[in-house]
Amino acid sequence: MKINEPRTVRNKCEVVGEEDVKGRSGVEDNSDTIEGEVAEALATETTRGGMDKDKKVTDVSGDFSADGEQPVGIASFTVVVQYATLENDLEAAA
Repeated sequence: MKINEPRTVRNKCEVVGEEDVKGRSGVEDNSDTIEGEVAEALATETTRGGMDKDKKVTDVSGDFSADGEQPVGIASFTVVVQYATLENDLEAAA
């Protein structure tokens, strides 16, 4: 059995993004806008310049508090990206 070189290396990267929005008004609207822009960016560039093979949003969570003078919105999302490179060139898509 012969192994062809360079071999393909399969990688997985988990990215967590968080947003914190504070303000006297419009906190929910601003939070929704940010979440929409993130979703649009992920949908628009589907392969990260040809590098990724698959990506999935695996978790989205949010919390909103209207207590106090400044309402606060907090949201986070987790994206798992699978990509492949060559073992001798980690910047080249395989």
